[in-house]
Amino acid sequence: MRTRCRLTTTFSLQKTLPQKCFIKVPQLDSGDVSAILESWLEAGSRALQPAQMTFLREACEKCRLPLFTKIAFDETKRWRSYTDVQTVRARMENPQYKREFLLTQRQTSNV
Repeated sequence: MRTRCRLTTTFSLQKTLPQKCFIKVPQLDSGDVSAILESWLEAGSRALQPAQMTFLREACEKCRLPLFTKIAFDETKRWRSYTDVQTVRARMENPQYKREFLLTQRQTSNV
């Protein structure tokens, strides 16, 4: 099986497509980040350990874009209750892991 990943920058798209094709996505408010995460966890019948939830909230507070919040939440689906926050941090800083995660997201979104 062969997988292709194409990265297109916003700048190159802006040169190709009319401006009306773009909308600015504002950052989420701090309270909205927590509410969204809690809602998604509840909807998925999931719970995180306090340290895991703190780690997730802090990451989403640093980058309050909706897409980042969704990707960070999707990452928590790989965690177990015993997954240590330091392990998660080390894994997420690994470039190979980031590539694998993004490819997995792309493959599952095409199914």
